[in-house]
Amino acid sequence: MGEVGDQFLDETTIPTTSIQVDIRPVEDPDVATPYTHFFVGDTYQLDLIGQFTGNKRVVSITTSFTPGVGEYTVDFDKTSYTSDPMKGVVVAVQKLLDQFDELKSPPADLGGPTLQDHTHPKESMTSILVSHPDARDEVIRMSDFECDGVADHLEIQEAIDELTADGGTVWLSEGVFDIGATLTFPGGPTNPGIILRGMGWNTVLRITNSADIDAITFNEQNDIFLADFKIDGNRANQTAQGTGVDATEGAGQDSIGSRIERLWITEMDADGILIGSTTSQFIVRACRIDNCDNAGIRFFGSKNQIIGNNVIDCGTEGIFGDDDAGNGNVIADNIVDGCGSEGIITVMHGTTIVGNTSRNNLDGIVSAGTGGTATDNVIVGNVATDNSRYGIKLGNGVDGDSASNVVVGNLVTGNGTEAIRYGHTTGAKESIIQHNMGDTGGGTGPGTSPARSVEFSDQRAILVTGTGNQKWVAPIDVTIVDVQLAVGTSPTGADLVVDVNKNGTTIFTTQANRPTVPDGDADGVGAAASPDVTTMTPGEYLSVDIDQIGSTIAGGFLTVVIEWRPT
Repeated sequence: MGEVGDQFLDETTIPTTSIQVDIRPVEDPDVATPYTHFFVGDTYQLDLIGQFTGNKRVVSITTSFTPGVGEYTVDFDKTSYTSDPMKGVVVAVQKLLDQFDELKSPPADLGGPTLQDHTHPKESMTSILVSHPDARDEVIRMSDFECDGVADHLEIQEAIDELTADGGTVWLSEGVFDIGATLTFPGGPTNPGIILRGMGWNTVLRITNSADIDAITFNEQNDIFLADFKIDGNRANQTAQGTGVDATEGAGQDSIGSRIERLWITEMDADGILIGSTTSQFIVRACRIDNCDNAGIRFFGSKNQIIGNNVIDCGTEGIFGDDDAGNGNVIADNIVDGCGSEGIITVMHGTTIVGNTSRNNLDGIVSAGTGGTATDNVIVGNVATDNSRYGIKLGNGVDGDSASNVVVGNLVTGNGTEAIRYGHTTGAKESIIQHNMGDTGGGTGPGTSPARSVEFSDQRAILVTGTGNQKWVAPIDVTIVDVQLAVGTSPTGADLVVDVNKNGTTIFTTQANRPTVPDGDADGVGAAASPDVTTMTPGEYLSVDIDQIGSTIAGGFLTVVIEWRPT
């Protein structure tokens, strides 16, 4: 006779692989209670006549329990999962064993949801467990491959290779695995997906001293899923660059529909994650990436999602969309802090950058082409604060521009130079930038809002020289950018020249630089003229004089446009 909790177990038979027991309450053996519920797959701890001791798993329930009848039969597996059972205690086998057991032998349909309803599709296929010597005894007993803590990449790679044809899951136990060669996912883009999954950040892939390797690479493989482990690049003991996860291998660099989730990648000698140029529908979510020499996450391609990651103290960019041809990518809800260059940067088109926090970097958020123009990017609802230079920057002012962007509702305070910066005038003219909260910092750049304009007009068919009567009063501190004019009738015999005055005094100290429509100009449009005096304070005003109209035919139908932006 033995006990389970406050229940008695009556031995009935002892089959070869199981034992059947009759369950009755202690208080009243003839009355059943709700406490006496057993389920297939559950594990209980028993002590039965000295020969059936330990944690036992329910194999089957041969007779359904009927309230009021008072008994039912439970079939237990004789295999003991522990060697020192505690009498009188009901315990479940660790969650790992339950989950892994179901994956290795999926249960029959019991009328409820199956694993395929809420996990990656491949998790219902073949599963292989790779154990570390520091793992728990029960995990090691169940493992398909046992590592010894030295050159553990050999066993892990063999497990991956076994799934190349049909796909499935390689589970890694807890422990620090020694990785002396790159783990690869070979095959082509039509092969089924493979999952490499750990037991959380206590599963560690640590690069061997002086290995100088990437930790994991894809070889044109689709539907790869990496989750729940840590990669330690051990960069203090490396001499050449290595990336945590490099999805650029193979001639086409294709990887469609792959996912990286809940990885911690640290101390890499190059990038944390690198995604190739023809990649699409790639998801990087909920990862921590820190202390990498280069970028935290650098990606190419289109329709990728970089969501909810923490990128901290990387040497160059935090998150870098590095593909002039890329479009339709999403960078959302990430935290980037303490990176040596841009926190978040895109050189792409149609990128949605929303809900991120980028602080303590060189620049917070940047949209700038590399030799071209990054266009149609949406930068909304971000926090870009306490960066060394700019909170948000459009265009880089050297060889790349950014245009047709929407920059709305961002918090851009405490940045060292400016809140929002434009590298080129194109970005300022063609972007919508509204309702951002910030300060200008200590800089003297072109400002925190796009250029605006004020227009003066004289629509007489034949112009005459004279002092202008129209005035425009500055509502705030402003910087005058340039002055441009056009006429409906071009002058002949001499140029048409105007002058712009602030409070009655010319802003073109060098009179040769005054705005001009050349004699006989075919289209009647003068080149933009940059003034010598550019600053105005609230209450100061501008006016326009016509100094010269042409000596043979006077110009007519004059329009003067003065561009300015808030200081």
